[in-house]
Amino acid sequence: MDLGDIPEHILLNIFESACTDGGATGAALSATSHEVAELSAGYRYQSIALSGVDQLEAFINSPGPKQRVPLNIQHLFLCDRERKRASDRIGYPRAVTKQRATKKRERAKQRYADRAEKDADDALKFADGLKRILGNCRNSLRTLTVVLFNPTDSTQSEILNHLWSWTYPELTDLSLRLCDTRQFPKGLGFQATLLPALERLHFASATSLMVIAPDWDEPPTEPMYTETQLVRFLREVGQIASLSCIRLSDVKGTEWIEVYLAKLLNLRFPADTSHGMPPAYLMNAVPKIEFRFPTKLRIGLQIWNGVGRAIRESYGFLPLKLRKIAVEKRQFLADVIELRRTERDLYPNEPRVSYLGAVKERSYDVWMNEWLERQQTESGIARELMLVPDDEDED
Repeated sequence: MDLGDIPEHILLNIFESACTDGGATGAALSATSHEVAELSAGYRYQSIALSGVDQLEAFINSPGPKQRVPLNIQHLFLCDRERKRASDRIGYPRAVTKQRATKKRERAKQRYADRAEKDADDALKFADGLKRILGNCRNSLRTLTVVLFNPTDSTQSEILNHLWSWTYPELTDLSLRLCDTRQFPKGLGFQATLLPALERLHFASATSLMVIAPDWDEPPTEPMYTETQLVRFLREVGQIASLSCIRLSDVKGTEWIEVYLAKLLNLRFPADTSHGMPPAYLMNAVPKIEFRFPTKLRIGLQIWNGVGRAIRESYGFLPLKLRKIAVEKRQFLADVIELRRTERDLYPNEPRVSYLGAVKERSYDVWMNEWLERQQTESGIARELMLVPDDEDED
């Protein structure tokens, strides 16, 4: 059978279903023949995955995307590093300050400086590329994953500012992973009106959701929790009317993080708990996230178990061991969430919260596979279950 014997609408359906793998099939179709390239042109760019600065710049500067403005991208995956370097601290020396030999310490410092300079340059290029590609496809995007590993503080804020420069009228699914910065990002103060159709959010950060502000007053007073940009972002997301699911992954923290998270989500503590509690002034200072339509919202909480990255101090970075949530604290959080589940009838106006366990940090491959899997279904329920599976004994 010749290609001409197949009805055009069937071919178009085939091309639409096939072009959901990040661009490989679209590129292959464009090279098959002039006729196939012409017929598949409308679907060639509907699913695009770009990892690392070189791939991002090559795509933007290639003839096809240059000639198609705006780009009809519906599913977009962006990572600031290529797969083989997709880790926060790759290339940086470890424990520089513990090197006793002066020459070794100086060499390690130079390695750090060289790596930081290269990362800063790549981050600027990635920020520019992200701005250009999103500016050309923001109106057609339906799913978007942005995964950041490059630990460059100021440029991550610039990237996020670019991300929130436009409205995304069709975007229903957003996955966002922030990198391991020494500061809380300043570019998360977006407005809910930018994502009017958002239904599902998957959010992860290499930094903690909480911070306790140091006491600079004279005379000194008690230090307090500072509401981080991450919490403000989640609070604003909670005002989106169409939102039905939030998953928080790779959750990290410092002392009292388990109590902070429980209070943040307005969870009740068991009356018979023997778990230690922070001082009252800290308990009272925990911010609370108010959701616009909490009764239809599901929240999944997955904790980082400390596996998959070096649990030691690295030069220029905060010690990761300060961000690991201890086993007993994770158990307390799981117990609090289980209590909410069993008492759901008593809290009809609160979101359903699920504890998704403690696992190693999500890798590049896990983020990519989630993005690919999401494209295989149009069912909102199926996509929600990918993020927050039902409880085993769900009614």
